[in-house]
Amino acid sequence: MTQVGTPRFETIRAAVRMTEEACRLPAVATLDWLDRAAAVLRGVVSPSRTCILIANISGGSRTLSLEAAGYAGVASGESGDESNTELTVRSRAERLTDLGFAIDNEVVLGRIGDLISAPDWRTTGIGRLWQGAPVSEVLVAASPLGSVEPGRVMISQVALAEPGAEPKPGQFELLGVIHNLLVRRALVSIGETKATSARWLTAREQEVLDLLVVGKSVRVIAEELGRSPHTVHDHVKSLHRKLEASSRGELVAKALGHAPAMSKPAAPQPQAEGFAEMRPMPKPATATRLGGSGVPAQRLDTSHSITE
Repeated sequence: MTQVGTPRFETIRAAVRMTEEACRLPAVATLDWLDRAAAVLRGVVSPSRTCILIANISGGSRTLSLEAAGYAGVASGESGDESNTELTVRSRAERLTDLGFAIDNEVVLGRIGDLISAPDWRTTGIGRLWQGAPVSEVLVAASPLGSVEPGRVMISQVALAEPGAEPKPGQFELLGVIHNLLVRRALVSIGETKATSARWLTAREQEVLDLLVVGKSVRVIAEELGRSPHTVHDHVKSLHRKLEASSRGELVAKALGHAPAMSKPAAPQPQAEGFAEMRPMPKPATATRLGGSGVPAQRLDTSHSITE
């Protein structure tokens, strides 16, 4: 039996809370979707700064072309100058061309320094995002995003914001499970193929959708936004097209995070069944650098259920 207050209990409680937050993410490609998903990841470690990338990789699974990025700073009330850090991380993400490690068809989970083969992980691959940032360590989970486009990946990063902080037992597993859940949600909301501007909602469309969610009519929305009912109606038609929704109720359901039956269900993910068994990456030097507070970089064997 798991006792209240033990590390295992706290990990389970964090997993439940983060799962609830992830399930509230909209089932549509809103402009802030990845930012909100990154905010969910802050539950893995507190305080932390988090970043999620969706990208396409090639050339030995290293050369990277960014599709979208999300960032969440330390939670309100925790220390840290977020404006400069966020601007730096976002700017570097847009210029990133090298992942720094291979993903292939597996889920990769570990410390960033054990994934990137370099004396200083902050100078190579995704480590560059955090160069000069007030973080002590970065935990990474990365995996394919869908099976339709080979090389399309999702990378979740949790940067420990407390000086000198080290990962604690359960945090790697927690990150792996929540990353897997966010991958599933991203496939529903953003899709299995590269999301062009035609799929992401514009700021105005998102504003109209938010007002539809609270039950306001086209006429009332037009008055509040200072637009004509005809213009708002055009936005609603665009929302129906982008969200593949046949009714107002379906629009609202997707905005609230529900995913009605789709004509093309998301293909199963190779990592979808869980994280019951792990096998170390072939890097002999890894374990000697970790000490007793962490685990070496892992590739997750997903042939077992998490309930085993």
